[in-house]
Amino acid sequence: MAASSRMVGRRAQDIFSQDIAPTVTRFNTRLQTGRQFSATATALAMNRRQQRESNRALSPRVASQRQNEQMGGFSASKIPMFLPGTFILPLASKLPREPSVLYPFLKAYIKTRFTDTAATYLAKFASMKSFFSRPTYKLKNSSVVATAKGLHRSMSEALASGDKTTIRKVCADRMADTLIATIDARPAGKRYAWELVKYTHKLRYPRIMSQKIAKIDQSRDSPMIRQVVVRICSRQRRVELDKNGEVVPGSEREVDLVENIAMSAVINPQTWKQDEWRIIGTAKDTTPDSWDAEVNLMKQVEALEVTKHKIL
Repeated sequence: MAASSRMVGRRAQDIFSQDIAPTVTRFNTRLQTGRQFSATATALAMNRRQQRESNRALSPRVASQRQNEQMGGFSASKIPMFLPGTFILPLASKLPREPSVLYPFLKAYIKTRFTDTAATYLAKFASMKSFFSRPTYKLKNSSVVATAKGLHRSMSEALASGDKTTIRKVCADRMADTLIATIDARPAGKRYAWELVKYTHKLRYPRIMSQKIAKIDQSRDSPMIRQVVVRICSRQRRVELDKNGEVVPGSEREVDLVENIAMSAVINPQTWKQDEWRIIGTAKDTTPDSWDAEVNLMKQVEALEVTKHKIL
């Protein structure tokens, strides 16, 4: 994944200096992320256009069945990047102090939060079969937080132990590829164990910091990506193990971390079924400078979208 996937804090780099730090470095280029997102959307849109044209000669029943099969080929494991415009509000202690910087920053956050919330609930309302019926699609935000905690634990344990199968199961392909490369780069015989000691700041976290729903393209049958960022505050411990599985003396390290775990899932707008969540990365808090860069990125993505529609 050429998107932003980053650990929070220098202390995180200390505890995972040989494993996570190289991983984070590979996940930093937002402009390339936007271009990849647009390129993915273009390829999928062109592919679906060809599929729709081939389906016109089929009976409605067969065409519908084929369409469902085609939709099922796009899953959360294939999502390689963050959605453009992801805004993660920092902790209050890390907000800018200058009013001339703080007010526009908070205004941008409120605007983005409103837009994201509206898009999320519009998708929910779109799943209603009639005006008076209940939505078929349900957000289930409380279970989303629980899922983020479970995936975060599974990913961290698997990275420490070198469990590539679990990494493939809980992470999107690009994220999994990078974590597995990190495991393969370890010196021969290096083994680790990871433990979540406890969750910290329980009154406020974990909770959803960002939630977005967006179509891959503007076609009616386009699959939708649902992206959620959950902030998790925890105390973690990692130790090195010897060849007998015993703890290497002096290798134990314990640290408090604040992590923004980003997950994505794909929604089929025909059935309103959502596939399994996959971790696409860990995101850094948004800052005034990074948001300005993100706005410029979105403008470039929009320009690429215009080019895409001209092609189609």
